Amino acid sequence: MLLNKYNRFSTNGGAWSTAEDMIKIGTYNALIGESEYYAASRIMDSVDSHKVFRGCLRSGFAWECLDVYSGPPRVAFKWRHVCPFCFYLFHFISKLLSLFFFLYASGVR
Repeated sequence: MLLNKYNRFSTNGGAWSTAEDMIKIGTYNALIGESEYYAASRIMDSVDSHKVFRGCLRSGFAWECLDVYSGPPRVAFKWRHVCPFCFYLFHFISKLLSLFFFLYASGVR
């Protein structure tokens, strides 16, 4: 995130977050939040969020931009993560998992 241009963002229609939030709670917690496969509330900081996310996606994951709805200064786009055979917090998922997200970033407070 370009801190000098974009100072807040919202993912999947959730609450607005800042770059400071991302640093404090972790990139994945700030961007993904709560979902069927990810429990941000159970992961307390950026170090733990990276460990959990990388641990459950051991073979890596694809990041794909699906649509771009608007360009700067207010950016909106849809993306997804795709990964096989994930394990997360006692749940084994033996299928190809696609997680879809919509992000809106703004330089306006």
